Amino acid sequence: MKQTKIIALTSLCIAALSATMATQAAVPLPLGWYAEGNVGEPNISNITYATNSSNSTTGIGWNLSAGYKFMPFFALEGGYTTYATTNAKFNGTTVAKGTSQSFDLVGKAILPIQNSGFEFIAKLGVGRTKTHVTNSDNSFAVANGIAVNAGTFNSTSLVYGVGGEYAFTPEMLVNAQWVRSDGGSGTGDLDLYSIGVAYMFG
Repeated sequence: MKQTKIIALTSLCIAALSATMATQAAVPLPLGWYAEGNVGEPNISNITYATNSSNSTTGIGWNLSAGYKFMPFFALEGGYTTYATTNAKFNGTTVAKGTSQSFDLVGKAILPIQNSGFEFIAKLGVGRTKTHVTNSDNSFAVANGIAVNAGTFNSTSLVYGVGGEYAFTPEMLVNAQWVRSDGGSGTGDLDLYSIGVAYMFG
């Protein structure tokens, strides 16, 4: 299901960008300071909040970033991401909930496609993730022998991702991207599949 959504999102973005590039004149690729906002589908994996349970992440995740594009091929970017609540369920009953946020600092490699306004991007850096896990139904958990790993957990991790962006004007860009934070044993691995808008201040 997750792979299908990724393929659908990617296909939609490629189709939209192709149509745009076919109908609009190319604009110069911008440089300088920028701010970016993204929204999309989060996924948290490789973590168990409670024994004998399965995790389900539902809702919207979002990201705010700011950076400086030094040259057509490289930018330095810092960002904040919040992920949707993840529920740990046993036989349909939620026994624990986890909320996660992360800060990151990444280098952004850029591959411009000449005279098109489009560029591929790849990100690599370091992040700090915080996850807070709470017990949702203690009496049910005790009755079914479920141990909830409640508390606040932090991890410093590798952050990486790929995507593409298109400049409608020298100041305004749209993007589609996937970014992952490889968390620790208490936070898990956090993904955000998103679309967004960036504004260049120059």
